[in-house]
This record gives sequence, structure tokens and C-alpha cells, in this order.
Amino acid sequence: MEIVHLPPRMVPLLDALRLGLGDLEEQAESFNAERDAAERWLEFNRAYSLDAEDEEDLLNVDYLLREVDSALDDLCLERLVPPLYQAVALMDKINRRRDHPHFSEQPGVNDFILAAAAYIQGRGLKRGVTERLPIVEEYYKNLRQLYKLRKSDLKAEVRPEFELGFKHFKTSLEEARNAVEREHTPDLHDAVGRMGDSCKVLQLFLDWDRRDHDRHLERYRRFNIPMAGADLELALETGRKVPREQWDRGVRNLTESVLPKVMTFWNLVRPLLVLPLELRGAQEEVDAGLERLEAAVGTLLSRDVTAEAALVELESACQELHALFTDIERGARRGDRLDGTAAGAYWQTAMGVLGGTVPAVAIEELLRAVPAPNRVGPLFTDYLRTLDPELLREALCELAGLVPDPSPEAASSTWGCGYCGFINPLGQHPCRRCGASPSASASWEA
Repeated sequence: MEIVHLPPRMVPLLDALRLGLGDLEEQAESFNAERDAAERWLEFNRAYSLDAEDEEDLLNVDYLLREVDSALDDLCLERLVPPLYQAVALMDKINRRRDHPHFSEQPGVNDFILAAAAYIQGRGLKRGVTERLPIVEEYYKNLRQLYKLRKSDLKAEVRPEFELGFKHFKTSLEEARNAVEREHTPDLHDAVGRMGDSCKVLQLFLDWDRRDHDRHLERYRRFNIPMAGADLELALETGRKVPREQWDRGVRNLTESVLPKVMTFWNLVRPLLVLPLELRGAQEEVDAGLERLEAAVGTLLSRDVTAEAALVELESACQELHALFTDIERGARRGDRLDGTAAGAYWQTAMGVLGGTVPAVAIEELLRAVPAPNRVGPLFTDYLRTLDPELLREALCELAGLVPDPSPEAASSTWGCGYCGFINPLGQHPCRRCGASPSASASWEA
């Protein structure tokens, strides 16, 4: 069963109209803000089309959004839901089609070259190219900055090739800008061709950087703290090797980059966790542990605490979070073994409700369409009456227990994220929704 996930700002209005939740005027305002964003998406994307099917899909999105507007005029839920779901599904389809790396593995560059090719072939507007130029320029600046930071880690013999790639990319970008301003399509064709060639060279640099990052993660596996474990272990290792006077750069990295990433991760997955009763208190413990970690990082440069005491506190905070995240990862219920079953449909719908991308009324519709598996029907019914998310989590725990754990030899085509419950295809790494790695703690604990 394919679940269509709506933008979170659209969901509350649907529930307000069906279940009488919240302030209707406030929810309509939030919905309209997302509707305006959909209009901007359409205006940006219909500046070019890939082919006849792509063009037709864009026209259909335009028509469906007008149908949504009509239903919004009198807040008619029955007329609002069908075109809304169809429009969002079509937008997802268009995004997936354009995300395919036709010319470059870098989405912004790929989209720019697609727009330029369509303009040259008469299937796109000039603005489709000019509106994407700033995106490519920003990509170039960010990639150039990354290269400057990593240059010293590269072998000397490969640097000239990468620097030539950057030079050619910058030149082709300037040539493309000049060509489109002059509306000279032959020069634009040559420029984007050279840009595509230089992207292949720069992709080698990005591939190297990713492999090096993977090696870094493989080496530093002591702390199972998503998004931060390797960096925190490296900070501790470095802190014990270099004088405190040289800690500034590392502490700034922890404060400005590492801690925000783990906080963002936790805020994303916390409402999605499906934990058995005995583990539900771990969420509050992680909240406290992250506050302790933040405080420990803050004392690294404090003159009121000795360097050794600051490192000991940081290590202790990391060990505490490691234990908590490991317990959560091992104990969290997953739904990947339910794929293709009625239980799987309920799992995906309920997880979408917890994530705020599926309205609660979808559970109501599912209960009418598909018989609920044993023992979970009353829990879902009670949820619709009370809207207590703990009832949803209890239902999901029941669903997860319907299928026994597979034997170690059993093959599977998916894996369920231990944190956010998202069902990933086998080989996808990390999780597409939250960025966590599968079985992050297994290697260290073994």
C-alpha cells in the first residue's frame, strides 16, 4: 500500500474539518501557506519540461491545485482531499523523475543542465535557466570551500586534476551565463557540455571525501550517538594529545556543527519512536543526556574547570548517551517485516500520523476499508476518540509483535530504522528519513 505523505502544515486542517480539532481559521491559514509554497514549486518547475509526459504532469498539477482552491473556498473536505492527494503524489513523481542523475550526481547542477537542454530544444523558458544559475553558483562556492578544507589531506599528484576541474567548471558557468543572456543557444549547448564534463572530475573529489568520511566513521565507533559519535570520540582523542590552547577550533566545530546535528536528529525521531513500555522513559533520559553533553562541551574552554576534568565529564556524558541510544536502537519496534500485509498498511499509516505527514482521518478510513489485525483495532479506535499518541505507539507495538523475528539466515529486501521506523530498501545507508545508520552499535558492542 502506497502512503502519500502530505506537507505537515496541510495535515491539521484535514483533521480539523473531520474531527473538529484545533482552531479552524488558524489551520486554514497554515494550509494556505503551504498551498502558496506549492504554487512557487509549480512556477519554478514548469519553466521547463523533460518530455511530453512531464509537461502533462505539470499541467495536471496546475489543474489539481485549482481544484484544491475551489474546495478551500467553502472548506469542503470531500472535495478537498482527492485533488490534494493527487497533486502531492504527482509532485513527488515529478521530483523523483528530475532527481535522476541525467547529467550530474549533484541535484542542483543536474537540474540546471536539464533546464538548459530543454531551453535549447524549445521545451523550456529562458527563466528556467537564469533562475537556476544562483543555485549552481552556490554549489560551486560550497564545493570550492570543501576542497580548501580537505586539500591538505589529498595526495599531491591528484590535486592538479581537481583544481583543473574547478577551473573548467567556473569557466563553463560564466560561459553559460553569458550565452543565456545573449540567448545564443549554440554557445549555451557547448558551455553546459563542458560543465557536465568538469562535474565528472569534481564528482571524483566528492567520492573521495565520502569514502574518507566512511573510513572516519568506521574507525571511531566507540560511541553510538547518531550524527555525533565519531566527532565526539575524535574530539576526546585530540583533546588528550594537544594543549588546551589549541582546542578552540575543535570546540567551535562541536558547538556550531556537531551538537546542532544531533539535536536536529533527536527532535526528528523522538515523536516517531515506537518503544516497549519498559523503554519509554529513555526518551526523557536522552533529553537530559543531551543537555549534559551540551554543558560538557561548554566547559571545555572554561578556566573554572581543569582540562582533564572537562574531558572526563565529556567522556562520561558520551558514555551515558551511548548506552541510551543503544538501548533505544535495540528495543525500538520496526515494521519492515509487515510489508505487503494489512498490518503493514496500518503500520505505515500510523507512522505517518506520528510524523505529522498523514492526517488522523486516514486511520479512520483504513479501519473502514481493511479489517484491523487482532487486538489493534480497539487501540486505533480509542486513538481516534482521544488522539493520544501513546495509543498509536501501543498499537504499533502490537503490530510489530504479530510477525516473529526472522531467523539469521532469512533474507530481507528492507530494513526498518531503529529510530524513526522508516522502511528502507536493503543497501540504503543511512536511513532516508533521519540519517541514522542500520545497527550502528552492533560492531562496537560485539
